[in-house]
Amino acid sequence: MPIVPPPPPPPIVTPSPFVSVSPATPSPVVTPTPVATNPASVMPSPGASAQPSPPANQLALGKTRLQLNVGAASAPISIFNGLPPLRAMLSAPVADVRLDPARNTLVVRGLTNGTATLTISDASGAMVTASVLVAANAGFVPSDVNVALTGNPTSDFAAAQIHAALLRAVQPLPGSAVIPGSAQLPPSLGPGERIDAPLRFHVDGHNQYVDVDGVANIHITIAAATPIPPTVLLYSDDPEQLTEDGVLFRGMLTHERPVRLYYYHQTKIPNESVVIVLDTPAGTARVNVIGRGAGPNPAIFYVGQSATYRFLDDHARNAGVDLDVPVGAPLVIFTSDTAMKRGDLVAGALDFALTDGSPVRVSVLALSPATELATLLGTQELPSDGKQRRGVYDIAQPFSLALAYAVGGPEPTPVTVGAGDPPIPSQRAGGRALAGDYGILRNVRLALTNPTQAPAIVYLYEKPIGYPVTTTIDFTGDSVPTRLQCAKQPERYLVRAFDVPADGNVTITGSYMTDGGSTYPLDFGLTSTPPSPLPVSMTAPDGCFPKPAAAAPSSTPSPPPPPTSTPVPAPTSLPT
Repeated sequence: MPIVPPPPPPPIVTPSPFVSVSPATPSPVVTPTPVATNPASVMPSPGASAQPSPPANQLALGKTRLQLNVGAASAPISIFNGLPPLRAMLSAPVADVRLDPARNTLVVRGLTNGTATLTISDASGAMVTASVLVAANAGFVPSDVNVALTGNPTSDFAAAQIHAALLRAVQPLPGSAVIPGSAQLPPSLGPGERIDAPLRFHVDGHNQYVDVDGVANIHITIAAATPIPPTVLLYSDDPEQLTEDGVLFRGMLTHERPVRLYYYHQTKIPNESVVIVLDTPAGTARVNVIGRGAGPNPAIFYVGQSATYRFLDDHARNAGVDLDVPVGAPLVIFTSDTAMKRGDLVAGALDFALTDGSPVRVSVLALSPATELATLLGTQELPSDGKQRRGVYDIAQPFSLALAYAVGGPEPTPVTVGAGDPPIPSQRAGGRALAGDYGILRNVRLALTNPTQAPAIVYLYEKPIGYPVTTTIDFTGDSVPTRLQCAKQPERYLVRAFDVPADGNVTITGSYMTDGGSTYPLDFGLTSTPPSPLPVSMTAPDGCFPKPAAAAPSSTPSPPPPPTSTPVPAPTSLPT
């Protein structure tokens, strides 16, 4: 059975309402950060664009979009083809405009926050306009950003953590979006390696704040890490449908109590974000995080399976990131880099281990651009939607998907997953037992025996109980997890075929977790009879709905297109 890597996430153009990591921090100010870079190895700023040449004999301005801080002045802006005398007029008193007729230039200085239209006219009656925005910068320009990876991460995981670290350092103001350049990282990274490279980025203020272009020196280290299995599952799926801002879930992380957070939320309101917040009132802490999320997208099967795929891949590599949580300053983990549109879903599984410092509170929040993070952190969890899909569960005991089969013998009894048997009770008073096995990692073990004198093929199959389901399994030794697309009918479908030599034995191991969005229970079994291939793919006309969404028109301006890749120096060994 071919191994199918996940498709790249569909493009989404809605900007993210990123919140400031430190709500008490004042608005960013203009702080250019000179960084020595190799022009051949660093992409131009994502927000930079060349000014077109003005048409001959037509009144024109050298710049038609002006953005300023209060008290800051623009560089001289050229006026082309104007017939003296020239006049300048602002539609609102947000700035001071000074004309220099001798040089045919003007300078604009910000007076107060706001927007206006600047109109330049000449003696012939010709006019040209420019937009003026006076506001705070959309974000900070950090000189250095540290990314402390652990295990054996892929370049995809490393790139995601670079972006996440850049977001925390830039602290974009609500409604702004951070657009980093892309780095060409090695396909895989290992303990002891280090990468140092400049990375250009653009912060798009979407006409609310002044756009920012900057360069940050990215410092990536990779350290060995001993796996710390979680003993508790924090399950956040209530309310599943978001209709307001608030705390969706809150739990605690301690040295003795490593946790896995599984979240699954779909919004009924636009411009909403789901964020994970780590905070500690007693002292600093260092937390190792394994796993990533997926979304936002309205295709629930796509998002649910992508979240499982990423978690299984990261878990197999023990690929994580160390995050330092300061005292009294919440650290924000964004579940996506864009805002959720109405109907979008985000989902993910993340393992948290406290490796140093004080206990950490883990909160999942629904947040819109107009809401202060600090305000929400002090509130209680939002009321339940009545389905009680919010809870704390003991997962210290091992879970398995184990089957044994001898060629020529009777088929083993199928293993049923997602049925809640045996039930995993909630540790919260009045909570219901875990449904669907969501967030439960199962150790796969298939013991295959062939007592005959001829080679044989044994098939692992899945059988839905009449509901749509996708499947993701990470078989030991494979480079990536196996993804099976949508299955609906209650019949056997092929998962993987295994060759078993004559008079021989084969043991197959791996990891499995149920996919968010799928409906359970689901049976797994072994047979010598070839099962049916899956009849459809998730994106086929008769597959699981809804489909992964393409870019959709937005009422908010789209960010500039991301730049092409930025070469990065090869990794070097850390000093011993």
